[in-house]
Amino acid sequence: MPKRRLAEKNSRLAPFRTTEWGMIAAARADDSHARHAALEQLIERYWRPVYCYIRRIGYDADRAGDLVQGFFAKTVLERGLFGRAQRSRGRFRDFLLHALRNYVAEVHRHEKARIRWPGHRPLALDAAAGFDLPDATRHASPEASFHWAWASQLLEQVLKDVEEYCSNAGHIEHWRLFVEHIIQPIFDGTRSPSLAQLATRFGLPDAAAANNRIETVRRIFRTSLRTRIAPTCPNDESVLAEIADLKMILSTRCR
Repeated sequence: MPKRRLAEKNSRLAPFRTTEWGMIAAARADDSHARHAALEQLIERYWRPVYCYIRRIGYDADRAGDLVQGFFAKTVLERGLFGRAQRSRGRFRDFLLHALRNYVAEVHRHEKARIRWPGHRPLALDAAAGFDLPDATRHASPEASFHWAWASQLLEQVLKDVEEYCSNAGHIEHWRLFVEHIIQPIFDGTRSPSLAQLATRFGLPDAAAANNRIETVRRIFRTSLRTRIAPTCPNDESVLAEIADLKMILSTRCR
């Protein structure tokens, strides 16, 4: 792709670039409002994997909810976890999981410890109240549950990005074709409708027209996925490994 076209495409996809490391930098800022806003975004993005890990250790839903809040209160906020994160040390996901293991070990040693929020609490974690352990994690190890929750939430974020991009670009038909041919069959465990069937359903001239639209969304999806993952990894090689992990995790459903 010529450099000019590549630059234009990257510019159009700029809304996808919400980076963990950028938010971590903001979480270290002197400005308290910027700091708490960044912490809210990071916690919002990672509470599900933390919750699934804690549930699979053996805690019930109520206690797991308390421990999720305790992890973010004590380890993330009070001890400045994100302030110690460094991109050069590897993937952010591994850094967070290591910190979570240490926190759980500490909880076992101090089970009666009181959870204390330093200053004011930055996130109420209201979403956790209606969140149960996903079926795909019920028989998985705590680590596999953590990684599955990370992968499934990342996929949700990417699909939301792509749908929004297609809507803004006037490609909502492209998006609907992509969903019916690729996404829905994966979620439902069914066979994809043929391109010819989709062409007829959407009033397109032939299967090739349907395929061209689907391929357009595939490219947008791949770009969104990479721009979501790249900021959490130290180099291009680990980005490719992370994408491979994502595919493996979602395809095996933690089994």
